Amino acid sequence: MDPSSPDQSAFHEGFADVIALLSVFSQRELVYQLLSPSKSSNGSAPALLPAKDLTVEALKKSALFGLANEMGQELSGIRGEALRHSTTLDADAKLLNTPEFLEPHRRGEIFVAAIMNGFISAWAARISKSGIPGQEKYPIGRVAEEGADIADALATMWIRALDYMPPVHLEFSDALSAAITADLEVRPDDSRLDLRAHMTSSFRAYGIKPASSAPQGIWKPAPAGVRFDRVRFESMRTDKDEVFRFIWDNRKILNLREGAYSEVLSVRPCVRIGIDGFVLRETVAEYYQVARLTPDELKRRGIKLPKDYIDELKRNRRLADEDGSRDDGDSEATTPLYGGGVLVFDEYGRLKYHVSNDVFGAERQTRRLQYLWESGLLEAGKAMSRLRSARLSTIHRLRAIDARRFPAEGW
Repeated sequence: MDPSSPDQSAFHEGFADVIALLSVFSQRELVYQLLSPSKSSNGSAPALLPAKDLTVEALKKSALFGLANEMGQELSGIRGEALRHSTTLDADAKLLNTPEFLEPHRRGEIFVAAIMNGFISAWAARISKSGIPGQEKYPIGRVAEEGADIADALATMWIRALDYMPPVHLEFSDALSAAITADLEVRPDDSRLDLRAHMTSSFRAYGIKPASSAPQGIWKPAPAGVRFDRVRFESMRTDKDEVFRFIWDNRKILNLREGAYSEVLSVRPCVRIGIDGFVLRETVAEYYQVARLTPDELKRRGIKLPKDYIDELKRNRRLADEDGSRDDGDSEATTPLYGGGVLVFDEYGRLKYHVSNDVFGAERQTRRLQYLWESGLLEAGKAMSRLRSARLSTIHRLRAIDARRFPAEGW
């Protein structure tokens, strides 16, 4: 909920569009209409579609672009243009680093494009596999059914992925690993649709790789040696205090920082049901850490501050000295750092995954502070700096008025 990086704010934008598009595609009757816009001479829709109309490019033009334009007309002035832009965005691994796509609205379109292109490629591949070599025509009802099944599976995959994402400093690579892991847990056998492979390939085309280096990009298993002797799992399924006791007992193994304020944000028992009726029971707990460090303390931890930000801190301190508003005992101004993670327990109370972002992680915190300062979201104070008051609704209002050139996006 707090501003962190262009990816995090873009994820909020893109995720909403992805679920909207996939929810429509998951309705077989609507997909059928998208695929048969023209009628035959007797007024009925064609029963067969030629193979040339079912390639990746053909499906993008007929189904994806068509739906985006239809929805765009209904949502004109709010989200319509974003849907059109997303579906027509060609794959390019350099887009993420261009100034235009550092803006959250535009960056969210990359996220949408990666998922929807993965959907189309999985759909086209499934149609080809369902036929015989050299088949020239396919039943339109079967094509629509395959597309709806894939869209439904993808929408479920990405909704489930939310439980496997770190609660702070989310980046697209984190979201991709979360989606792959969430899907693998419920659908171990992906040989029929190959959704995980299509997602990974499509994201890679836009320069996004899974955050995890484990096979297939799934999150690595929780570290060995975790202690369970002082907690009761039945209580840990709902009690934040019990989860905190577990975290604190294992703070060294889980790499929690003792010099930061720590709090458990939520504890959620989850039941997931696969397409074959397989039931997966898990408990998901989120925590975060907050620390306020002086410039010298940040430097010792390898975290670099923007030069202009440091100059502003020095200027504020000098002004405080001149007007007498600073006490002699005041230390240097501090800068806020946030970290945190998600813990996924199995039905027996054993820790399966621990996905976290270190509150003192030098590389990611350096990028975060640079982005916040350049976006006008980090305010240098005399005694302590703070993040500008932020609301998610603001980012949607800015999209509605097409505010793409504002240097400080706001939230």
